[in-house]
Amino acid sequence: MYKCIAWELGLSTERSRAGAFRAIRAEVTRLVTEARQLPVLIIGEAHQLPNDGLEDLRRLTHYPMEAHNRLCLLLFGLTELRRRLTRAVHESLDQRIIVRHHLPGLTRREKVIFQQE
Repeated sequence: MYKCIAWELGLSTERSRAGAFRAIRAEVTRLVTEARQLPVLIIGEAHQLPNDGLEDLRRLTHYPMEAHNRLCLLLFGLTELRRRLTRAVHESLDQRIIVRHHLPGLTRREKVIFQQE
């Protein structure tokens, strides 16, 4: 996951996981402090991430208490994602979630209207 995120940030892909992590953290810090931008990492199908992937996201969002939020995560996934985040192993990531939203499925009437358009 780190290699993919590094690539999206325009960084050279590090061979080691630790090297990629450090490069991403440095770039996020640079964007926040120098460029005055808040990076947003959007993860679709997040319910399919392995536990290691969720742990990687937690590490990327872990900054000292006096630091401002430096990386905004948007996780999109099926209801299974919410269930997984409530497990003890993901408690620290779950605690960092500020907003949760559940988008219910379309009603039959809405489906018919949508199909007609």
